[in-house]
Amino acid sequence: MQLNIKISTLFLFSLIFIFFLLPGCHQKMIKEKQDLTKLLWSAEKINIIGVLTFSSSQDTTLGKKPISIGTDGSINVMLSKSGTYFMRIWKKKNSTSIQEACVVSLVINGRKIKDIVFANEEFVDCYISWSQLKRGKNIIFFRARISGTLITPNKFFDSIEIGFIVNSLAKYLAKEKFKKFAKVNTRQLLNVKGGIAQKQDSYLNYYFRVFSGMSLRLGYRLTNFGSDYAWSTSCLSVGLTDKNGHFEKLLKVNSERASPKSISLEQYNGQIVRLTFRFVTAKKDFSPNSQVIWIEPAILASSAKEELIPEEKAQLPAISEKQKNIFWIVLDALNAKHLSCYGYPYKTTPNIDVVASEGIQFNHAYTQGVNTNISVASMFTSLYPESTKVWGYKTQLQDKADTVVEIIEKQKIKTTIISDHIGLELSNLTQGFKEKIFLEGNVLKGRSSFYKKILTYFKNLLPSASGHFIYIHFLSPHSPYQPPEPYCSMFDKDYQGNIKGTQKTLIDINKQKILVTERDIRHLRALYDGNLNYIDHILGEIFKAIKSNGIYDNSLIIITSDHGEGLMEHGYLFHNQYVYEESIHVPLILKFPKSYNLIQKKIETIVELIDLYPTILDYLGIWYQQNLIQGKSLVPLIKSMPGYSKQMIYSRGHGELFSFSSRFGNYKYIYHAPKVSEELYDISQDLEEKNNLVATHTNLVGYYKMKVLQWILQQWDSYQGFGLPKKYSKKQLESLKALGYLR
Repeated sequence: MQLNIKISTLFLFSLIFIFFLLPGCHQKMIKEKQDLTKLLWSAEKINIIGVLTFSSSQDTTLGKKPISIGTDGSINVMLSKSGTYFMRIWKKKNSTSIQEACVVSLVINGRKIKDIVFANEEFVDCYISWSQLKRGKNIIFFRARISGTLITPNKFFDSIEIGFIVNSLAKYLAKEKFKKFAKVNTRQLLNVKGGIAQKQDSYLNYYFRVFSGMSLRLGYRLTNFGSDYAWSTSCLSVGLTDKNGHFEKLLKVNSERASPKSISLEQYNGQIVRLTFRFVTAKKDFSPNSQVIWIEPAILASSAKEELIPEEKAQLPAISEKQKNIFWIVLDALNAKHLSCYGYPYKTTPNIDVVASEGIQFNHAYTQGVNTNISVASMFTSLYPESTKVWGYKTQLQDKADTVVEIIEKQKIKTTIISDHIGLELSNLTQGFKEKIFLEGNVLKGRSSFYKKILTYFKNLLPSASGHFIYIHFLSPHSPYQPPEPYCSMFDKDYQGNIKGTQKTLIDINKQKILVTERDIRHLRALYDGNLNYIDHILGEIFKAIKSNGIYDNSLIIITSDHGEGLMEHGYLFHNQYVYEESIHVPLILKFPKSYNLIQKKIETIVELIDLYPTILDYLGIWYQQNLIQGKSLVPLIKSMPGYSKQMIYSRGHGELFSFSSRFGNYKYIYHAPKVSEELYDISQDLEEKNNLVATHTNLVGYYKMKVLQWILQQWDSYQGFGLPKKYSKKQLESLKALGYLR
């Protein structure tokens, strides 16, 4: 009887779910898919918070508060949100007769921000970062000059629109992070079925690269505008801003509706442009329910695809049984520019230099994450962190993940991991290894005895018919910066200050509890170099051992790092959070068996650590499914053949809300969440990342942000993820906190 009741109850709940809950879930999924579509094409939305219209008497007609004009001609703006603000300054129509350019100095709260040049433009846009503004009242002055003569704003300006940029990427990351969406094609162009509704006092921007044969197609329908549509042209517009900042209207809006039609974009071929949908009015009696429906907006092109290099299969020579040896060496927290083979002025890595002189050196290799957990999970799976869902030490890799180690182990090759890093075991990154040699005891002590132990291991290592796969992960040169003598004072013998390389001292410097001078910083870097020189010495002893055993010349040796290390280049120590070059640019050196007769060379192509997985399997002659991984084999680059191409490389910070960076050729785009700020650098000209181009390269920033957004969404949707929440014992927590991984 009880069984029948349970079955009946289960059946009843099933019916409720099928007929009532499931349709609701389905409708929710449809809405989320529609919201995603809007998010993708509306890469930047601007909500206008105020419109100020000048008159000849210096009075103003306000579309809405909080913007007003002072008696001295200043503009008073009340702001409540932090973020980036947008300002569009309209020129009077009768001022177009002025032939000379007008230079307008923008002064905010008594500080000159920038000069704005009007030539033949109808208006000029400018973006103002939150660092130049404040909450509450902001006072803005415009000092306009023509041929050096001051003119009053009301004689030259017609109106000013001030808006807040709604950052769709930050909004998505914060609110929609774990939801499942329909698959997004990163190569898709703007194509919205049905239409997009735009409410008044807003801009919608979409960034894209124009190719030959490309055209824009759209129509529109106005709702709740009243019977007079003649004025709609002044408040509604669709136009393109080119790479020089010039704006051209593409569509004239002067009726209630218009069917979709095509507009050629051929004149913008090769440019990154901004497509803008504008709906702004200063009319007081305007209906708050009015909106414009942009009907089926689409970008069409016969050749709109970003060019792909056809992949020609490059192959390495077949290896013999005795060459099935791989030594994968990872030095933790290694800042690439501190290796002497990478141009560092001090001889920090003489033994690594020798390996580099015999192999292939990649000068622009990047990690996918700024801590060990994120980076190694991506290296072993050849998946980006947004696909693995391993985002730091609060997550660990699931057993179901297929790692390169497990694939190699199935080939009967002996797999060994040697490390003094506690985080590898705690994050389940040792799956597939049959032999595990770890430092026992305090993670920051006992390294010397551990190094002696592993040197004995390598001296006794004998060639094997089945081969060796040995992953060596040394914590050095990771903090603390306390190498033994003579390494501790090797690079800074004359220092007379009080700064030590202890973990506590370094943490206090990071928290600004201890203030350091430039001389102190040089000393900290010298201690770090001592750490590096010490571990290079240990590597030299390992190489000596495997040379004496006859293994060195029959092996693939990989030297890299899981991530870099900040040494006050941008005001911080350690890693974990920021994605500047010192944290994500890592060394990568590959030395192949001597019989390969490969010419030593340095490769300038930008590559990623997830590329090591397919490269290793190519070396061993093991087949793999390319569609299940995201890295690309480095063999084409090694063989100087076509076949390696990437539109973008990606690195991320620690945690669920984070900083990330992406490289597009010479440009590097950085996004910080939840701070909601952006950075753009031309790395070819500004390797130290000192000149932020966000304010002057708005089209590039918008384009890169949109591409990254599309890419992240695809990762979240296309891959199930292998990250699991992780809980630690008290002792494990103490060890991770000692290394700075947890707080």
